Amino acid sequence: MAVMIKAAIRPHRTVLRLIVAPPRSVCLSVMSVLQCAVSIDESVCESVCESVWEYGCFPVIETSAPCTPPQGKVKIAPLRFVDVVVNGKAVQALKDSRAQIPLMSQNLSQEIPADPMGRIMIDGVVGTALVPITNVSVQLTAEPGTVNVCTPELPVVCGIVDLSDKEYDMILPADVVKELQQIPVV
Repeated sequence: MAVMIKAAIRPHRTVLRLIVAPPRSVCLSVMSVLQCAVSIDESVCESVCESVWEYGCFPVIETSAPCTPPQGKVKIAPLRFVDVVVNGKAVQALKDSRAQIPLMSQNLSQEIPADPMGRIMIDGVVGTALVPITNVSVQLTAEPGTVNVCTPELPVVCGIVDLSDKEYDMILPADVVKELQQIPVV
């Protein structure tokens, strides 16, 4: 059995033609693109088939549809940041709704007392990496004109990665940010 698929794209119509024919037969079809329709027209094929299949001539299936679907709009969600204090140093963190583990920059890990305690494999958008991990304490930055006196810190384990070209020093998963926001402020 021979199968032939033809597609033609015209300014206002997309035409798809499927012709299924037995070996050594020739089925020709002429298609109009004046209106959108789906038709199975055996009569077009019957008059030009050289051989006949036991169930009749193989059908010619013609399908046309309006022009290609409209292009989707590009939606860029704004990045969300939160100001935090990591081991006593105020930094800006990116709130990442898809992150599974907090990450901090190598520069930040050198500025604060952060001793590596092992390694972890992380999978990112651009690949996989084996990175060191460390334990740090994180708390939300106090509002302007106030000081955090009794607000507890949240201990977290962070991966240490290269964020040198970013405007933030830390990436926090959304659930960690939510937990930080639920800590009572005194």
